[in-house]
Amino acid sequence: MATRQQIARLGQRIDALADRQAANAHRKVSIILVDGCSEEEACERHYLTHPEDRGATHQIFLHVVDPPTR
Repeated sequence: MATRQQIARLGQRIDALADRQAANAHRKVSIILVDGCSEEEACERHYLTHPEDRGATHQIFLHVVDPPTR
């Protein structure tokens, strides 16, 4: 049997998790491929093809590096 205090603490934890998920729901991440150009040029190229990503709160720049050939 659970006490009132345990139930209240469980309710607080559930509320905290719900608040945290609601705060993260507004975040948007954009992954931008940087292929032999500057990050600014890569952003322009990416947003021309994907205009829906313009409101992204975070950007991840993916730099492709070719391994050395022997």
